[in-house]
Amino acid sequence: MAEPCPDDLCLYILRVQPVSTLPHSVIPGLANWASLVGLGVSILGFALTLWQLKRTRGAAAAAKTAAEDARKTIEQYDAAVDLAAAVTSLDDVKRLYRFDAIEVLPDRYSIVRQRIVTVRERAQNLTLEHRNSLQTVVQQIAQLGREVEVALAGSRTSLDRVKHSDVVGRLIDRLAVVAAALRR
Repeated sequence: MAEPCPDDLCLYILRVQPVSTLPHSVIPGLANWASLVGLGVSILGFALTLWQLKRTRGAAAAAKTAAEDARKTIEQYDAAVDLAAAVTSLDDVKRLYRFDAIEVLPDRYSIVRQRIVTVRERAQNLTLEHRNSLQTVVQQIAQLGREVEVALAGSRTSLDRVKHSDVVGRLIDRLAVVAAALRR
């Protein structure tokens, strides 16, 4: 059999009978139904996509809330650690007064004051009363530090170490109340 020429091929394709044996009147009706089913599937898919988007947004909001809660818990924990360190440092200050080692007290007071200020700023769940208590402690520590500086510049005997140690003890008690509030 000879190879058909391109013109013969075109004529051959035009003469091919339709593959479908369905009557021509059924094909348009079936096409309409197929279009409607396709439209329904598309609408259902779009609705499902919107539903998934809403769930995803809800999950994202829940994750954001959980992350924020975790951040606050960590900040509260850090504040409690800083407060415990401040109390430990104040215990050391009392011991330094007993041993008459007042030369290092200004530095210790400065460190304690910085830690307490950090606690006051970091711990968001403290009441106004606790914040005011921390502020009072900071002010009293600053006053004690100034008195120590004056004593170091002049006569060391002018410093009432027993009185200072007593004040430091009361400051520790105040800080213990705030520490208990932080643990709640």
